[in-house]
Formats: sequence, structure tokens, C-alpha cells
Amino acid sequence: EALTKGGRVSLVGLFGENINLEANSLLVFKAARVYGISGRKIFSTWWKVRELLEKGKLNLEPIITHELPLEDFEKAMELIERGECGKILLKP
Repeated sequence: EALTKGGRVSLVGLFGENINLEANSLLVFKAARVYGISGRKIFSTWWKVRELLEKGKLNLEPIITHELPLEDFEKAMELIERGECGKILLKP
């Protein structure tokens, strides 16, 4: 729902089971581009993202809603399960 008209979304990894998706309203009417990333591309994508981060060309602050110590992993999982977060940064 957060995807804007003409937006792009990348799906990394695999779903554990089949999902139901309202493709018309969420993708088609928005003229969205959907990229599935798997296999060899996952690793090259990580290196590209790392390079963008190191060069300061990618700002993740708008999507990181929580920063927690690694030992609070269970709290992070609870936030995810309740849908009360965006991305959570776990720090060692």
C-alpha cells in the first residue's frame, strides 16, 4: 500500500507458503515494477547496496523505526509479529 504510482518493489528471498495478493490495486493500477531477486543476484545486490551505503547515496533512516541491542531479538520479533515497526536495526 505504501508503493507510489510508478514505484518499484524488490522481493528478496522466498515465501514460506503461497500468499494472496491484490495485484490489481497494489501493482497494476499503480504501474509498479516488481523485481524478484534470488540465487546469484542476491549476493551481487548486497554488494551494490553496500557500495551505495558507503558512498552515502542510500538513506535508510526513513524506514528504520527501531534500534535495539542484539540481545533484545525477541522483543524485535514481537514488534514484527504485531506489525508495529518498519525495519529494526539490531546492534551487537
